[in-house]
Amino acid sequence: MRVFDTRSRTKRELETIEDGKVGLYACGITPYSPSHIGHARQAISFDIIVRWLRKSGFEVNYITNFTDAVSYTHLTLPTKRIV
Repeated sequence: MRVFDTRSRTKRELETIEDGKVGLYACGITPYSPSHIGHARQAISFDIIVRWLRKSGFEVNYITNFTDAVSYTHLTLPTKRIV
């Protein structure tokens, strides 16, 4: 399997730390605004990758996060004081 290496900007053979095992971490959505197609794209893209790796015989440990929106609420609050 070849993957795109963003550091070297080339395609390289997938090399795993342990033979037959892949660890994959993906940043999930940050729901500070209404849902949009980008939220689905992230979930679907990585689901396809994980399924393909498993079908190819890899044992996959897949982790994704879901960022707490409370820490981002200041981004959508009004800037003027409302009395």
